Amino acid sequence: MLTEEIIDLIVKKRLGTLNSDEEVKLEKWVKDDNAEEFLKTVNTLKTALELYETYKYYSQDLFKKKQMVNRRMHSKGYNFRRMLRYAAIIALPLLFGAGIFYVYDNPYFQKTIPPGKEIAVMDLPNGDSVVMSSNIAKIYKTNGKEVIIPKVEVMDYLTLTGDFEEVNYSTIKVPHGGFYYVVLSDGSVVWLNSNSKMRFPLKFKGNERKVWIEGEAYFDVTKDSIPFIVSTENQDIRVLGTTFNVTAYPGDFTTTTALISGSIVLQATGSQESVVLMSGQCATMNKYDMKVNIFDDDAQLYSLWKMGVFKFRERRLEDIVTVLKRWYNFDVEFESQSVKDMKFTTIALKNNPLDEVFRLLQMTTSISYKRRGNTVYLSE
Repeated sequence: MLTEEIIDLIVKKRLGTLNSDEEVKLEKWVKDDNAEEFLKTVNTLKTALELYETYKYYSQDLFKKKQMVNRRMHSKGYNFRRMLRYAAIIALPLLFGAGIFYVYDNPYFQKTIPPGKEIAVMDLPNGDSVVMSSNIAKIYKTNGKEVIIPKVEVMDYLTLTGDFEEVNYSTIKVPHGGFYYVVLSDGSVVWLNSNSKMRFPLKFKGNERKVWIEGEAYFDVTKDSIPFIVSTENQDIRVLGTTFNVTAYPGDFTTTTALISGSIVLQATGSQESVVLMSGQCATMNKYDMKVNIFDDDAQLYSLWKMGVFKFRERRLEDIVTVLKRWYNFDVEFESQSVKDMKFTTIALKNNPLDEVFRLLQMTTSISYKRRGNTVYLSE
């Protein structure tokens, strides 16, 4: 049977992070469940997740009960229509009012809340601004002119203008419901998650490569003898060449760093003490007492967002909703504090509409949800 544990193993296999014990467990599942053909069809992480979500949906007792109700309603359809003909004059106003309430209260009949998209705005040191989407960049110049170029040529355009021979800093901002990636002048690549921003020099100069992050970002740093420094609200991360994910949203109590490869040095702002993270390790730093907690985890899971995946492990519902609100445009009301504190493990694709994410959560947990307009109501 395909379970949460097995899908985690499949994800790790696609990422190349399976250890020997996990490899044995996955091979045993393939043998016992005759799943070899299934694994052959799972060519991508997305395919694995979609198959898993489909499996969970159609294996639910709730789905089977709905099917039974639909069959009974169909068999009684003729009698219902005949009764309705005689009752129409009396019941039409009531049915009309109830219909409006049902449509308003049922997410299937409401306007879809779509997922986010690739978009960012970059403010340049000369006052120009650049609005970037998945295909093009629109450069709004201070003299009122507008330049439209392909997305991939943004940094080339800035270099050719000749305005940035010295160290000039730009700020790129990704709004709610957005994501974007930037190739820096040294070849390092930075993926920015929704509601994040980065301040960086258009050209690195001197004895360090330094950027400032607010929000969440995944770094693939080009190896160089010149150190690369990522500065957040409460810590600096110093590297030479490595890949890691950092989450440092202003409203969070901690900053979380997950090291995928290489090694990094963490240092609290204003402190002389530092700690070293090795490949595969993670760390949280409390923003108030600056204490660092190092722990072993699957660091790759912290960067699944850039691959289009939500993955939550034993997370409070309120924290899950906080992440979702950065990606979707909606408000939420909880029935009680106990609902906020309920913990769940779940997985979903980021390119699905919001209702699909909550339907999956509702089918696999004890949570009940309704949506009216842009407000989601969560209860037990």
